[in-house]
Amino acid sequence: MSLSYVSVLLGDLGENLPYEEQLYWKSFNVTLQKIEQEPDLSYSKDFAYIEKYFYANYDNLNQVWHLRFGWPLFKKDLHDDDTYLEQSIRVPTNDSAKQFDEQILYLARFTIDKLNKGKLDEQLIKPEQKRSIKTLECFLNKHKIKSSICEMLREIQNFRSSGSAHLKGENYDKLKEKHMPSPNRQTYYAELLKKLVAEFTMLAGELLHNQETGSDTDEITGGCG
Repeated sequence: MSLSYVSVLLGDLGENLPYEEQLYWKSFNVTLQKIEQEPDLSYSKDFAYIEKYFYANYDNLNQVWHLRFGWPLFKKDLHDDDTYLEQSIRVPTNDSAKQFDEQILYLARFTIDKLNKGKLDEQLIKPEQKRSIKTLECFLNKHKIKSSICEMLREIQNFRSSGSAHLKGENYDKLKEKHMPSPNRQTYYAELLKKLVAEFTMLAGELLHNQETGSDTDEITGGCG
C-alpha cells in the first residue's frame, strides 16, 4: 500500500527552513481527520472547524501571494464599518433562506469585493472593461498559474446576484439545481467553504511552485479570455 502523505516534526519545519519555504510546506499541510475519528463530534464543532480553516487558509494565501507579487490578493484595509466581516463567515445554524442569503453576501464581500483589482488592473490593457473575477482570471493566465478559484468566485457571485442581493426567480432555481445536490442550504454552504479552503491551499502551492520554475509571460492584452 502506498502512502500519499509525509509526516515531519514541526520543529524541523519551524527552525531549519527559510520563511518562504515554511509557507510552501504549510500550503500542503493536512490536518488529522478528527471528525472521522470522533463520531460523536457535534455539528457545531464540525462547522467551527471548517470556519477556522477557511480564515487560516485565506490568510495563508494572502501571505504567499504577497511574497510572490509584492502585494496582497485580498485587500487588507477595511472601512471601520466593514471590519465585522473578519468574523462573520459562519456556516448557517439552520436551513433558512434568510441565513443562507446573509452568509452568501458576507462571503462575496470578503472574497470578491476584497480582490485587489487596482493591482491586478496594472497587468492589463483597458482594465476598466473587466470585472474583478475576470481580471483575476487574466492575471493567473498571464503567469501560467493553474487554479479553479475563479470558478468558485463566480459561483458565489451568481448566488449573490440571483438571490441574496435581489428577489429570486428562475435563475436562482437553476443555480440551486446545478450546485446543490442536497437541497439543504446549510450543508451546501459548509461544503462551499471546504472547497474554498481547498482552492486557497492549492493556489498557494501553485504560486510557490510557479515562482520556483520561473513561469512568467509578457504583459497580457485587454483581449484576454
